[in-house]
Amino acid sequence: MPRYLKSLMLLLLVPLGLGLTLACVEGPTAGSTSAPPPAAPASAAPTITLVAPSSGLVGTTITLTGTNFTAGMTVKFGGTAAISYSLDSATQIRTAVPVGATTGAISVVSTGGTGISASSFKVTPLITGFSPVSGAAGTPITINGQSLTQTVSVSFGAGTTTTVTVNSDNQIQVKVPVNGTAGTLSVTTLGGTAVASGTFAISPTISKFDPTQGPLSTMVII
Repeated sequence: MPRYLKSLMLLLLVPLGLGLTLACVEGPTAGSTSAPPPAAPASAAPTITLVAPSSGLVGTTITLTGTNFTAGMTVKFGGTAAISYSLDSATQIRTAVPVGATTGAISVVSTGGTGISASSFKVTPLITGFSPVSGAAGTPITINGQSLTQTVSVSFGAGTTTTVTVNSDNQIQVKVPVNGTAGTLSVTTLGGTAVASGTFAISPTISKFDPTQGPLSTMVII
């Protein structure tokens, strides 16, 4: 059955005695279409009111509490999107810290807008190994692990260096500092500090000896 947008008004002149009378006849306009239905109200933007826990390693399960959570959203840790999430309700979702996540605000993006956590989530670093395990000051050391992109310093015992080359989120390179000592090797990032399971040994170096030559049994000062 055809639908109509407006009616057609016809004006007819009908003779009445010696004068004329105007008559109006209304009817549908053929071929017209109806007005579109009103647009559906836009969905409300999500909000994040609580992040628990507030820090964790890659793979840690995080619970977000807030409002207006829906299916089809994107959850981001810094600029890295989570692989998936569980929608428990319109006020709670659970997700895991993704590989490549960086310390910063967590955001939830939906068709209604974006919700951002008020505080930063700290991605905890991890050291899986380093090589070589010993060396003198200035020796290049390669450290492997995860969440190393935001490294700010590396400590060799009591000595620390802030000169760090980031090869990837899983690898950095540093040189043993002059004040480095044998002991624990640790990496500090914006998300926390990771401590290697093994210890680093400082190799001794000889800077000077005197005399430079002599017969057998000559005392040499090093």
